[in-house]
Amino acid sequence: MPPRFRLAVFVALVQAILGGCEATPDRRSGRAAGALIATDSAVLAIVPLADPRSATVRAVHEALEAKYNVRVVVAAGQPMPKDAYYPPRKRYRADRIIESLAKRPEWRVIGVTDKDVSAAAHGVKDYGLMGLGYIGGRSCVVSSFRAKRHIGRVAVHEFGHTLGLDHCPTPKCLMRDGEGTGRNIIGSDRFCDECAKTIAKWLRRPVP
Repeated sequence: MPPRFRLAVFVALVQAILGGCEATPDRRSGRAAGALIATDSAVLAIVPLADPRSATVRAVHEALEAKYNVRVVVAAGQPMPKDAYYPPRKRYRADRIIESLAKRPEWRVIGVTDKDVSAAAHGVKDYGLMGLGYIGGRSCVVSSFRAKRHIGRVAVHEFGHTLGLDHCPTPKCLMRDGEGTGRNIIGSDRFCDECAKTIAKWLRRPVP
């Protein structure tokens, strides 16, 4: 039976930001969620996809550096993977983007784009997303097309999945599931105590 992935999803509709986010261990990565390397070797590469605005890349870079104790670098931009394009909706499949980014050599990779991205979710074949990531995976992707000015928090959330965090039921936690509105994440600026302890070695500010 092929691996099952529940998607980390954020969606915005009719100017009201809508989002849902589901996640499960990424068996394609060949690494358990907790099997991470030492902090001094951890390089998180931001890969601009399809020429995003500099403000979009900067927002993601600043948000990740503010939260995580990893070396964040901006890599050279690259085009979208050709097989990621979905002609019926004229947008790009986030799962295909993640598969392509996972081939890069860096410890973790986050693709950043202004283009619309999507994946199968919530019983819909092509569901528009703000971001997508898998628990324990090597790569994730975020898009400003729907996230707009909240893309930094979306990036922090998706990268959290790659560090092994699942969704959290604690109100105001950055790893809270969007639950169809996205406001659970957008209104959050910190991890709850439990999530913070789980990834303490990767956080900028040590957990007491």
